[in-house]
Amino acid sequence: MILRPETSPRSTDEVQPAWNVVETTQRTASEPALITQPDHARLAGALAAGLDPKRFARLDESIVSAIAVHDEGWAPFDDAMLRGVCPVHSFHDAAVSDFVTAWLASIDAAENVSACGGIIVSSHFARLAGARLAADGGDTKEDRATLERFLAEEATRRERLHDLQKCGVADLETLTDVLQFCDLLSLYLCCGAEQPVEFPQLLAGHRVRAEWRQNSCILAPTPLARALEAHVTLHRDGATEPLLLTIV
Repeated sequence: MILRPETSPRSTDEVQPAWNVVETTQRTASEPALITQPDHARLAGALAAGLDPKRFARLDESIVSAIAVHDEGWAPFDDAMLRGVCPVHSFHDAAVSDFVTAWLASIDAAENVSACGGIIVSSHFARLAGARLAADGGDTKEDRATLERFLAEEATRRERLHDLQKCGVADLETLTDVLQFCDLLSLYLCCGAEQPVEFPQLLAGHRVRAEWRQNSCILAPTPLARALEAHVTLHRDGATEPLLLTIV
């Protein structure tokens, strides 16, 4: 689940790393609105579909569709929170066993779209798992073993899928970068952050910055072909409402 607090802290006008800003919102103590992970992923897919095709020629319909389901495995966890079966918490605070289960189901969903889609979603989560292991943030031996097993099994999956797709290794790395940019931009849009941010991915040789001006999220340099309007569903107190987002 993604938490969207009523107000987001803005400590400075200086541009901050996008993930750091998103992470701060997920530690809010206020009563947040909620956005499900699958809905956030669909927004990421809409962002991918809006990228300039002249600069992202390999981004075909199957890749966009895979990006749009890259968090589908979180659906049972988010549904349980919405039904009150378990306490609401951010994806940021999910147990290792839970998020690995969600990752595996998400990769399965992407693989059902296309072999290439399965590879880039698998690579996306492998990067996250590798970064967590490298950070050595206090996970138990059992949790580290779970992450290491995940990395080994996904490497085998990607080897199998490589024989079924036509993208080269360099293209797959670029497409994984695109997925991770759209994923993080979607998280930034969903979490309600107001802080100007910079994204770590290099897209066509540039790092993109984002800031809010008059209710629109302005990207510079923009990777989009044109301004984009998209929406996600906010859940609050058992009711839902649409959130319209404008990205330029």
